Amino acid sequence: MRLRSLVFPGIVILLSAWGWACTRPGASYRDLASAAPAELPWEVRGAHGEMLLPDVFYAEASQNEQVMPLSFDVAGGRRYQIDRLIYPTIGNPNLVSKASAQDVLEVVLRLEETYLSSELSYYLVSREKREVATEAATALKEADGHEVIKITPTTKQVDAQDPDMPEAFKRRHTVRAVFGKEALQAVGPGLYDLRFEAAQEGQPALYEYQYNAVRIFDENYSTEHYSIINITDTQVSLHSHFTDRTLEPLERFVRYVNGSQEPAIRDAAFITFSGDLHNGGSPGTIKPRDVAQTYNREAAVILKTLKLLKFPVFLIPGNHDGYASMGHPPRGIFGGLERALFETLDQTVTKAASHEWPGFTLEKFQRFVAATEKLPGGRHVDLFAGRYARKAASNGWSDWTEIPEAERNLVLYDGFYQWRRTYGPLYYSWNFGRNHFAAINTYELRQHWRSGWGMYTINYGGSMSRPQLAWLKRDLAVAQAQERDITLMSHHDPRGGHRGKGYPYYFNLVNYHGLESSAWSFLAQDHLDPIICKKIPSWITGKKFALGCAHDGLQEWMRADSEFECEGAAVQPGGNCGAVWDSGHALIDLIAATANLRTVLSGHTHANSTEVLQPGAELVPKASQLDESTRKVFASLETADPGREEVVSAKSGADLANGEGEDFKSILAQPNRELAIIRSTTSSAIVNQLYQKRNNMGFSVFTVVPRPDDRRGYSAAQINEVDLYVYVPPMKTPGGSNLFDHIGRYQLARDQAWHVGGKENPLTNLFREK
Repeated sequence: MRLRSLVFPGIVILLSAWGWACTRPGASYRDLASAAPAELPWEVRGAHGEMLLPDVFYAEASQNEQVMPLSFDVAGGRRYQIDRLIYPTIGNPNLVSKASAQDVLEVVLRLEETYLSSELSYYLVSREKREVATEAATALKEADGHEVIKITPTTKQVDAQDPDMPEAFKRRHTVRAVFGKEALQAVGPGLYDLRFEAAQEGQPALYEYQYNAVRIFDENYSTEHYSIINITDTQVSLHSHFTDRTLEPLERFVRYVNGSQEPAIRDAAFITFSGDLHNGGSPGTIKPRDVAQTYNREAAVILKTLKLLKFPVFLIPGNHDGYASMGHPPRGIFGGLERALFETLDQTVTKAASHEWPGFTLEKFQRFVAATEKLPGGRHVDLFAGRYARKAASNGWSDWTEIPEAERNLVLYDGFYQWRRTYGPLYYSWNFGRNHFAAINTYELRQHWRSGWGMYTINYGGSMSRPQLAWLKRDLAVAQAQERDITLMSHHDPRGGHRGKGYPYYFNLVNYHGLESSAWSFLAQDHLDPIICKKIPSWITGKKFALGCAHDGLQEWMRADSEFECEGAAVQPGGNCGAVWDSGHALIDLIAATANLRTVLSGHTHANSTEVLQPGAELVPKASQLDESTRKVFASLETADPGREEVVSAKSGADLANGEGEDFKSILAQPNRELAIIRSTTSSAIVNQLYQKRNNMGFSVFTVVPRPDDRRGYSAAQINEVDLYVYVPPMKTPGGSNLFDHIGRYQLARDQAWHVGGKENPLTNLFREK
């Protein structure tokens, strides 16, 4: 076992590849990181036991191989937003409270060996000095100690490399720098960019930076009574009809919260984002050049917008953030005139400034496309992303199996690769005061199930991998042992159904078979007009669901992947699978079993809703088993996406067998344990809900405060108040000055049962379905 020693004043921390312990004078045992299980070789656990990085290799080139570029144009050439500086980032920031003697700033790098002997410098930079310091193209020559502050680590270490580590990961070393209270003594409260530099004699300085990566709170900021701004489903798109409906609303939100003098907004600790930051194109984004560059172009404008925020933001992805393509454009849509009218895909990839796939050649790409012509969604490979098929069995390197390049898909683009190179990891956790927040990725389908062409990806419901769920189980166990109140951030609802109805309906996974001219004709007639989206056609059993431009959350959760999740002992003669591991079941069971997990924040449906379940309630009640009429409604929803309709009608069977939901272990069995499930509406104009005859597009503010006087006798600070804000069109307000209306505050009655649509629920009469 390799031991590494870190020393703080009054604190001694011993770390190893497999675990670590912490002691300090007068500390409660439950406060200590020693309550945490072993840190796995690829993880970085924070000083309080939170999981800052479940996978330090998330931004490695070998884990993000695709044809199209992931870097951005900046002064001096193209640069990756995330490469060697992997924590903290704009989407996974570090919070430090000066009121806590144990709070530290932690920085994690992945550096080549040549830089290990270099002088490493770290700077905190105010937003006012961003242009001249954060983004400086040369080494910083001086720091003024106020707006550009050079900080010196209290401790630093280089993790030893395991001999069994995959060779691709050995090219860099994990470097950790920890800045204790004395190192931050001269740093005033505020939000800072983080910049690091590695200097070598005679060589240009290596530097990287992260916007809004660190927030320092002063001694008077309460971690027992604070507010959180919540936004979700921005779905930023750059297509002509969509910019004013997606990007501009995000820009309005940034301007409003930055300038607001309402105390709950002005003094908020941070922002949480519940998924679908990107749109991944639009119904009209179909030409090869536009589709291939969609995520990179969207990420550039999103990053430009988010860096203007005066608050740190914790991001999680949704389905729109993770669509992929194997390089099969639609056939026949433009009547065979593609080559005459538009740049072909071959021309697009040839013109790309750089290629993320090592040894890329156009000929290699063309051979792959030809080989997968009959399966445009790609080869079925046990890969969620990257090179390695992962298990959750041994907690060692034997759980990582490299898939040979010849067996993998040659990916044109993957939105999750752009995410990891721009914002940070896809899942992680953090603590603030006595609160623990676990941010998960619920669109963790294998790559071939996420593939399509632009927005035309036909599986977009929730799913999680075994490794992520194993991590989440360990993460929640730590927070539970420390008696923290736990909030889960999840884009999708593992109960399935749709908008609180039809539990536990799960959608079948369906192969993408391409977007043909018939599907395009349907879309062109019914969706690509000035109002963008119309009601779903009458053949959807009379239901008036808004399509939300092809995806509005109709798919909530996907069925198990029987090809790769068949339990070994359940394989029957003939190769059929008798029982599969189901991520929806596993997540529901984990939520039900974790007593201090009392709040779930989600998005996806583009509508506000709140429900509160009481002790003894079932997350998936047996009484909700689908009857035949409900089954028909949900079966018809399969065809809301025309690309999916072609496949489902011809190839797919029933989605849910009778009684399939009976094995859920979903009872909230703990005494005095409630569960609040809060879904937030979209901030974009792709809306499924109305407030007083106008689109309910906006955001929420959560107040975290103790409520020891209710019947539960639970004294920890929780989200107990919710403020709702809705966008006001300029013509509705004099001069267009007020961008949002504060439409109300409600106290979350955690000791009462609230049902979606129930008379007791304050949201029932506030909103109505569009």
